[in-house]
Amino acid sequence: AIEMVSASDLTGAVNIARGAGIAVRDLTLEVARQLGRPDLPQFGVRPRPESDPAEIYGDVTRLSGLGFQPDFDLATGVADTLSKWP
Repeated sequence: AIEMVSASDLTGAVNIARGAGIAVRDLTLEVARQLGRPDLPQFGVRPRPESDPAEIYGDVTRLSGLGFQPDFDLATGVADTLSKWP
């Protein structure tokens, strides 16, 4: 996606994302599972601030216009990201 955007005529902000919303809880659980620490997330210990979103997503309208199609699902994307950390 970054390569497609940098080779394009687009200017300004471009979201690099799948375009489908995901619950922050699901992302947290997947990262913890892949780190072998599913015990770490403790949901509900503190109330969630009202300004904290329950879901995060990127508007991929501009990215899709370039013909980008994501290669990763959540588990694969988390694994790829974690593989790049020491």
